[in-house]
Amino acid sequence: PRALTETVRLSGSVSPMEQSAVKAEVAARLAEVLVREGQAVRRGDVLARFDTVELTARLNEKQANLEGARAQMVLAEKTLEKNRTLNRSKIVSDTSLDQAESSFGFQRAQVDALAAQVELARKALRDAVVVSPIDGMVATRSVNPGENLAVNAAMFTIVDLSRVEVEATVPAEQVARLAVGQTATLRVEGFGEREFAGRVARINPMAR
Repeated sequence: PRALTETVRLSGSVSPMEQSAVKAEVAARLAEVLVREGQAVRRGDVLARFDTVELTARLNEKQANLEGARAQMVLAEKTLEKNRTLNRSKIVSDTSLDQAESSFGFQRAQVDALAAQVELARKALRDAVVVSPIDGMVATRSVNPGENLAVNAAMFTIVDLSRVEVEATVPAEQVARLAVGQTATLRVEGFGEREFAGRVARINPMAR
């Protein structure tokens, strides 16, 4: 007695199991691009840098506006406290107190809004340095230094070739012979007679 091996031949296309499309997070001029197609990169490696002159000026402007709003809020708070004291002594009317409370509330809301704008400006400055989100290889590079990019403009595609997936088709009469977990031996064009080990991960239910 001996074990019998039943073989089903298949063919298909190879694609990486993990890939990442890197897009521009800021609208600015691209100062430099540090990688080319086919280059291996690690997670966190710098791929490109944007010009930060306008982004830095925008951040400084937002910070100046925030400081001015905070000064106005301090003044509004002092005015409110003074009106509360005078109102208790019946020197200031309730209407004047309401106006002071409204002014303070408005200034506090202004400070919160401008603080949020400052954080967005800081994030834009951080996003001026484009880094790789995964370990892998640069599959596509769609940008060059000097280009003015819009937000969400495509820049790079990074693919992780350490694990790949083969989407294959088999003759209809042989589908029943397949099962999830079965081993597979693959040959890829360009690698000669070299064989790669794999397994059946899933089967399209439409094939059953």
